[in-house]
Amino acid sequence: MLVNIANEQVNHADIYIICINDHYDQTLLDLLDQRVKFVKIGRPLGSRNPWYILKMNYLIWKINPDVIHSHDPNLSKYIIGLKWMNS
Repeated sequence: MLVNIANEQVNHADIYIICINDHYDQTLLDLLDQRVKFVKIGRPLGSRNPWYILKMNYLIWKINPDVIHSHDPNLSKYIIGLKWMNS
């Protein structure tokens, strides 16, 4: 579903997908529109090294997104400067 959404949204905005883990499906990546920017952070599965969190924060700061979609509900507590409205 993410591929379909990203491929549609890229017609209207700059779209980035940041993959934190070093695990992804290349067949899905091959379906992404060439204009979607896919960034791999490369965190080994299970790693607790803070370097990857810092790298993610740098990318988010650099991109300055309007919307962040995450598959991890706890990710928000690791994004520096992010203000969430919890409901």
